[in-house]
Amino acid sequence: MSALEVGLGRPAGRNGSAVTSTLATVLVCDDDASVRALLTRVLHRAGYRGVPVASAREAMDVLETTVVDAVIADHRMRGMTGIELYGLIAQRHPGLGSRFLLMTGDPNDDSVIRFAQGGRIPVLAKPFNLIEIAGILGDLLAT
Repeated sequence: MSALEVGLGRPAGRNGSAVTSTLATVLVCDDDASVRALLTRVLHRAGYRGVPVASAREAMDVLETTVVDAVIADHRMRGMTGIELYGLIAQRHPGLGSRFLLMTGDPNDDSVIRFAQGGRIPVLAKPFNLIEIAGILGDLLAT
């Protein structure tokens, strides 16, 4: 089963396992409106509910009022990086610490390399494969 095939309303992970929750809510944090819109559309087609936000501050506000199952965040944003957002989320919402996907257009950035070497959170280089995102999310949500 591919990551975008939805069996019984459940997105599949890269390993083909069905995600246990239907319409899992994914917070999409990117300051580029076109990337937010694209990811939200792709997530919807894969069986997820995407909640788009333009900044890390807005993401933290949403997390205070909305139950979120996973977070996708760009690294380079105005005001706060994706890595800094991850730190805040891991501290304030520990359950989301293991359900975070960092995207970056600069995978050679020293801070991204150090973060990726920690190995706890997947880092996805832009440009990315849209099916790959759905598969990674499926894996994160299946745990």
